[in-house]
Amino acid sequence: MIDSHAYKKPTRMSAQSVLASWSARAWRPGQHSARDIRLDLYWLLGLGLLLIGIGMGLRDPWPADEPRFALVARDMVRSGHWLIPMIGGDTYPDKPPLFFWLIASFYAVTGTLRIAFLLPSLCAALGTVALIYDLGRRLWNREVGFAAGLLLLVTIQFVWQGRQAQIDATECFWITLGLYGLLRHLLVGPSWQWYCIGCAAAGFGVMTFHRNADYRSNLALWQDTVAKRPGNARAHNNLGNALREKGDLDDAIAAYRKAINIRSDYSEAHNNLGVAVASKGAWSEAAAEYRKAVGLNSYFTAAHYNLGVALAALATPAHAQSQQKFDAPVYSFNGNTFDPPVVEHHGAVSHREHYNVAPRAAETRAPASAKRAPLNINGNIFD
Repeated sequence: MIDSHAYKKPTRMSAQSVLASWSARAWRPGQHSARDIRLDLYWLLGLGLLLIGIGMGLRDPWPADEPRFALVARDMVRSGHWLIPMIGGDTYPDKPPLFFWLIASFYAVTGTLRIAFLLPSLCAALGTVALIYDLGRRLWNREVGFAAGLLLLVTIQFVWQGRQAQIDATECFWITLGLYGLLRHLLVGPSWQWYCIGCAAAGFGVMTFHRNADYRSNLALWQDTVAKRPGNARAHNNLGNALREKGDLDDAIAAYRKAINIRSDYSEAHNNLGVAVASKGAWSEAAAEYRKAVGLNSYFTAAHYNLGVALAALATPAHAQSQQKFDAPVYSFNGNTFDPPVVEHHGAVSHREHYNVAPRAAETRAPASAKRAPLNINGNIFD
């Protein structure tokens, strides 16, 4: 017979006991062998690869920065010019070249931008996790290092930046490596090797910071670019845009003329020069510049529109011009106002009904008697 007192009904394990069991297996308290350290790194890097690397190669670069960064790196590989970042044949001084070198290197290895443009951030994020784990392990114990790595991987902003083709994750890695090298030398060492590595990593971070400080404003960016690349027409044109936004029309006009002297077929510079001189009331000169821009690029919608505004201003009687101040020409697409230098729809000539162009300047003020024959461009009729 079975002793009823000896028989015990099996009990179901509680969730707390299961969690405690799994936690004990993961933490392995008191175990500090090389195998345990490797196991921790496998877990951390595997989890990081799952959280950050999943979906890599399945998406294209997202605006606004990622497509530009990817194109700069692609041009580096295709042109063979790695020293100075270029895009579309012009220098790209907005960011330091180190990040582009990394993307370009991965592109040269993988042959596809869909993967290459995300790899620097992924590697930097995983490297940061490994450094945090090892530093915590050396300063305290293995369990503390493992906990620090896990906390970093559940930080939403860290994982998000690791999944983006931005410079933030890479900069975070350099800062972490710099601090790691110094702490390895000062608190764990001495280790002059790690001290030198930390100083080098800190140098990369400082150079990146000062490089971006040069570009704290749009005006400072293009002033620095013109000083370093005086023969770059695009830099002079963009400097003129920055000066005009600041209200310094005379210097802006000089910058546009310099861009045109360097590259006479620069339609955007002709258009922007027209905008600047029109702001000073020189409508005849503005119309001449707009005509040059249209002649160089018949699909330059901003120049077409600005030419129409200039012709309307010239058709206004002189006494009316002296009493009225014409606004600088602008584009208005569906109620959104844009500055002409940044609005250029290639491949089609502007049409009022199609683009909902709302003239704000002379067209609404020109007298009804000032009628002109309609303009026919590529079959499109303009009033």
